Amino acid sequence: MKERPKLGRGLEDVSQHYLSRMPQRDSQRNAAPSPATGMRAVGVCHPGSVLMQSCLIANLALELAKRHHPVVVQDFSPPGDARVRSLMGSILAEDDRGPDQAVVRLYGLPEIVIAEAAAGEVWCGGEGPRKTTPGEDASGQYHLVNVAGSLNFILESAAIPDYILLTKTGEKPLIQAYAYIKVMLERSSASKLHLVLDDAPTKDDADLIFSRFSGFVRHRHGLSVNFLGSFVSDESLERSITEKRPIVLVPGRSEAGVSIANICSRFLEAVDHTGGHTAEGV
Repeated sequence: MKERPKLGRGLEDVSQHYLSRMPQRDSQRNAAPSPATGMRAVGVCHPGSVLMQSCLIANLALELAKRHHPVVVQDFSPPGDARVRSLMGSILAEDDRGPDQAVVRLYGLPEIVIAEAAAGEVWCGGEGPRKTTPGEDASGQYHLVNVAGSLNFILESAAIPDYILLTKTGEKPLIQAYAYIKVMLERSSASKLHLVLDDAPTKDDADLIFSRFSGFVRHRHGLSVNFLGSFVSDESLERSITEKRPIVLVPGRSEAGVSIANICSRFLEAVDHTGGHTAEGV
C-alpha cells in the first residue's frame, strides 16, 4: 500500500480543523466574482497597533479561505515580529517561495499567498507591490493589504477602495481614527467603510460608541460606516501570537476566536449586499 504524503509543519492539524468544519456551499454567497470584476482589494489598518492589525489579517485570510476564497496578503507593515508571515509561521508550507513570499496550503481549500513589501514601499493598485506580485489569475481573490500604518502611506499609495479600520475607543484613538477616515476618503472612491473596535468592554458599550462615532462621520462626510464588531483579546489570542498560529486554529472555543469568525461573517455579508469595489480601475 502506497504511503500517504506527510503534510508537514502544522498542516495536518489545520486540515483536520477545516475538513471537519467545512461550510455548506451557498451558490450565491460563495460564488467568486467574475473575471471582469477581478480581485477585491481590502486595506486593513489600526493606527494604534500593528500587532492587532496583523492578527486580524492573519485570521481573516484563513476565514476567507474556509469560505473558498483565494487570498493574497500584501504586507506593508514595518519589518518585525508583527508581520502576518511571522504570525502564521506554524502553518506555512515547507516549500517557501523565498524571502519576500510565503504560502499557506490547506487541503481542499484555496491557498493563501503572503507577499512582504520592502520598507518604504507603497501600494501600487491592482498589480500589488513591485517584485512580489503573484503569478496566478487574480479573478475571484481577496487582496488583503496590511497597511504600513502612517497617513503618508495612504496618501502616497494608489487608492484602496475598501477599508477595515480598527481602533481603540478612547477619545484620542477615535480622533486618530477620524483623521485616517478623512485621508481614506481623499484617496478612495469608497462609499462604505468597515469599523472594528478592539477594546470595548461590553456589547452595549461597543454599540453606543459606534453609534456616536458613525453618526458624526455620516453627518460630516455622508459616509456610511459598517460595524463589524469587537476584536476580543484574551488568553487564547495571546497564546496564538506566541505559538505563531492564528486564533481560529487554536483548539477550544474562545471569545477571541468567536469574535474573529463573527467579524469575517459580517464583512462578507456587507460586501455581498453592496457589491463592493475591486482593485481594477482604482
